[in-house]
Amino acid sequence: MKKPNYCPDWFDISLYDGLSDFSRDELSMALWSRQMNYRITKEEFDAVSHLTDKEKEEVRVNALNWLKGCANEWIAQPIKHKNSGNRMNYNPLEVETNILRDVTWGDIARLHTESYVEIPEMRKFVQETRQILEECIKDLETGVNIHTDWLSPDNILPEDMPSQDVKAINNLFDMPVSETSNYSTMIHIDLGLSDEVLEMAFKQKLKELRQQEERERTRRFSDAEIRKMIDYRVFAFMDLYVYSFIVERKFTDVEMAAMIYPPSNNAPLDFDAVDRIARTVRPKAMELLEKTNARLLL
Repeated sequence: MKKPNYCPDWFDISLYDGLSDFSRDELSMALWSRQMNYRITKEEFDAVSHLTDKEKEEVRVNALNWLKGCANEWIAQPIKHKNSGNRMNYNPLEVETNILRDVTWGDIARLHTESYVEIPEMRKFVQETRQILEECIKDLETGVNIHTDWLSPDNILPEDMPSQDVKAINNLFDMPVSETSNYSTMIHIDLGLSDEVLEMAFKQKLKELRQQEERERTRRFSDAEIRKMIDYRVFAFMDLYVYSFIVERKFTDVEMAAMIYPPSNNAPLDFDAVDRIARTVRPKAMELLEKTNARLLL
């Protein structure tokens, strides 16, 4: 059937049926690639006052090429990842290998850099202890060194330091890192406890952290939810929405319905395409595009 004249030439609704063969990691990558294209383009357009007409056109061209890749090439031949079997035997730990990992010295260095620049109390602590730590280095050969095992900032800070500064540093050191830094959530695990107790503690801590984040969704998508996304052609809506954003031409729900649900002999007599777009597809697509962590599809 002939497409509406407002439908982009590259858009082929029949290709989106191929998403049913995607594994969870491929669907996660499909969502992530769309999110990145949308976010980067939106950031560039928000800074339009700093762009020349030529630069804005380059942004538009790059975004459209990325979008066409999502909607055509990458649907026909999805980006492959290991463990790309069907969703029934999918193991997310084989794809996301760093869900739980050891803290590296790189993490420590980045956290130190961020805290030194952004947190006055930490900057003061580093500056005031620099001299005594240099002395500790000299004492390494003799083994006489008590300052690196300090239990309280009072043990290492200069004795003549103002009490209010010492108190401010003490208060900072009693706070969780996550309350003062956006770097990452860091927790201490006592491996001396049993697995059962650790699992209980981790579940409780995870619940607290999720509440602090206040995200729209933190629960993994079920197979049924993924099936509905594909059947309702939510990815197709996302592509058309991003296209409309790039070319600055909004599509109505009626126009979206005409492109995503073209007339078919298989459609139920009571099927209302416009109603489905307005009530279900548009809200779900925007939630996925703007508010969802793509890894929840894993």
